[in-house]
Amino acid sequence: MSSLVEVAVELTFEQVVQKQLVGELARLFSNDTQIVPLLIKAGIPYTRVRALGSAAPEAYWFEVCREIGNGLVEGGFERLFAAVNENYPGNARFRAYQQRDPTAQIPTPGARAVSVSVPSALLVPAMAEFISRLYELGIPVDLAVGPGEASNGEETNPSTTDLLGVLENATTEQLRTVSNRVEAVAQERGISDVHVRPEEHNFRDYYVDSVRVEGPDQSTFELEQLRASTTVAEVAKGVIEGAYSNEFLPSEKGSPRRATLDHVQPDGTSRRLNPTDTLHDAGVRPNAHLRLHPDARAGAVNPFRRYESLVAARNQILNYRQAHPEFEVESNDQETPTEYLFRFRAESYAPGNPPLPISAHEVFLIMPPDFPVHGPLAFWQHPILHPNIHADNGAVCLGALQESYVPGLDFALVCDMLRDIASYRNYVVHEGFNPAAAAWIAGAEGQAAIIKVGGRSLAQVYGDETRQRASRYFKLRRMDP
Repeated sequence: MSSLVEVAVELTFEQVVQKQLVGELARLFSNDTQIVPLLIKAGIPYTRVRALGSAAPEAYWFEVCREIGNGLVEGGFERLFAAVNENYPGNARFRAYQQRDPTAQIPTPGARAVSVSVPSALLVPAMAEFISRLYELGIPVDLAVGPGEASNGEETNPSTTDLLGVLENATTEQLRTVSNRVEAVAQERGISDVHVRPEEHNFRDYYVDSVRVEGPDQSTFELEQLRASTTVAEVAKGVIEGAYSNEFLPSEKGSPRRATLDHVQPDGTSRRLNPTDTLHDAGVRPNAHLRLHPDARAGAVNPFRRYESLVAARNQILNYRQAHPEFEVESNDQETPTEYLFRFRAESYAPGNPPLPISAHEVFLIMPPDFPVHGPLAFWQHPILHPNIHADNGAVCLGALQESYVPGLDFALVCDMLRDIASYRNYVVHEGFNPAAAAWIAGAEGQAAIIKVGGRSLAQVYGDETRQRASRYFKLRRMDP
């Protein structure tokens, strides 16, 4: 079984009831799909796991806790609440009974997050036994996503339930072997339509409850049952489509309504999140504060607003340079610069046959006359082999930054993005400025070359489009003003 955190004190059944922990268990785990994996994870023998049936969740958990208090499992409530804390590390009631922060999950190199799909009609005894066997195969089941759960109310396949876990240090071949073993175990027990598929992340999934999102109209929303493997784009899409009418935030020229998310820091500053990152990889943790910006275009530029924006951008760039001494900055003005020259180092390649290794970079950044309505322009000052940098003039396609740019962007993101572009951690091959570079980077030699210098593979950038990603479900609740 997966390692569980230890709680600080031993609790009796009477204390669990008194502290209203039974009610909180009933709120978080209110159906068999959620209950069974938790009980198995907490060490309850699968033969003692009962179905919820017609019982109210609170009555069900009252009986389970009473049995645990009577010695149902070694470790008792400590083990149960440790399992809860790994699923819901941000829950205030249970956080008091843990000694460390389970959200500090470091992705294990080589680990593979996996989803084991089972029929949703599988009876609780069979599911409990099957999950126990998954543990024996080295697949700790941390969460279960039930049928009909998807972000924005879209239904998933109603015939399956996904049991989510991690295979430690599994190669593709080992994943295939484990998949065959899982299907064999299922076949032995008469369970059909069971298969294993990898997910896009390499950490044990958990819920980042609760996350607060501030909308463009100052409305505030609370997101619950939000998995750490949910992408930033999925959250933005879910909020904008679940909370705002098309009349309030209309689509542009028939395209889908889009939005970006900023992560608001305790000091009030904000950081633009990469839409393709998972919440975990983006650094979003329980009780985070996000701010949603619709993708909209403004009209004329207010001169005073331009002055303020140029000063803000200068301060953000200087703060970034102070935090990254290796990132050199020159500008054309001390107070309100409109041009910057950045110098930094990143392992990369210049055009050649074969491509030539380079490490020193110079990038020219311009604030256009209509800034801050429109975003900055960037130009590489030397040849570089990159699909999103023009081969002739060095113009940089900043992609999502320009497509979804909104005033108020923290320019630390721009600095980070340029470094990621240089090191091939940020690229697009299907709509780039340099077709030759796109063809090279999409090929086997190009992929090997960029991985050698620390870049991201096509699978990491795009995900494996040959497999279907499990839908991400979350609850959206408007908070009282």
